[in-house]
Amino acid sequence: MLTGLVNLLNRPFPLIEEKKEKFILSLTIGAFVFAFLIVFQPFGLRELGEFKTLYFLGYGAVTFLVEILFTFVLMKFFHGFYDAEQWTLGKHLLNAFLLIVSLAFFNWLFTIWVVYSKHIPFTPFLADTLAVGFFPLIFIFLFLERRLRLKNIGLSKELNNTFLKHTNISDGKSAESEIPLLKIEGINIKPENFLCVKSMGNYVTLCYLENNKVRKETIRTTMKQIENSVKENADIVRCHKSYFVNLKKVTNSSGNARSLYLEIEGLNFQVPVSRKIAKELFAKVA
Repeated sequence: MLTGLVNLLNRPFPLIEEKKEKFILSLTIGAFVFAFLIVFQPFGLRELGEFKTLYFLGYGAVTFLVEILFTFVLMKFFHGFYDAEQWTLGKHLLNAFLLIVSLAFFNWLFTIWVVYSKHIPFTPFLADTLAVGFFPLIFIFLFLERRLRLKNIGLSKELNNTFLKHTNISDGKSAESEIPLLKIEGINIKPENFLCVKSMGNYVTLCYLENNKVRKETIRTTMKQIENSVKENADIVRCHKSYFVNLKKVTNSSGNARSLYLEIEGLNFQVPVSRKIAKELFAKVA
């Protein structure tokens, strides 16, 4: 049983990284707390006076600010922990637990300083917040993990069938022999030898074939410059904010709740496909 629980917690899980999505999530959670309090008025809040709607709005604002603290500040300073490629269901649950405890603490401060202006015990406040917030989230996250995992596994099966059936994914605008060499920071590569590019801040790792052997070069450049270098090659696409890949070198794909992954000829790592690009990628090779 313990092994099964550990395996469950180690399952990959998606981490929201886009600033717009994080802001919308924070705003949504704050609005949800406000709406929840308006409708149910738990924890004795029904006894508040004529300003209780403003108090409820205050709870929503506190929730929004704490969520912003977690999704922007903590993710920036603790990027080792908030690593999207290593994010798991267990980390997501731990993060949610710490978030709920923080929400309980700051909303408790708001309660004793603003709402009631008197001391109330924190422990019952925390217990009520966990009961309302954290424990339902456990079941929601388990449901999401299973749903996303099955979705990406299904998509990977469709992609595998497509790759097996199509040996040429190019749009047919020009033959390989007519395509000029890729020139990337002084490195000349035949387009058919290009494997992938992985971004690492202001540097990228360029993977390509030379004399039928895989070479990896780390160079100082940006993904925008890489995009300009490969834009004439229909088979080389940006499948993730940190990756470009040559679709003709894809040998297999797999999926989990975190992402869809591509396996590339000769490489010992998988290339993730972002959620936004997955559908576009499928449409390209279908």
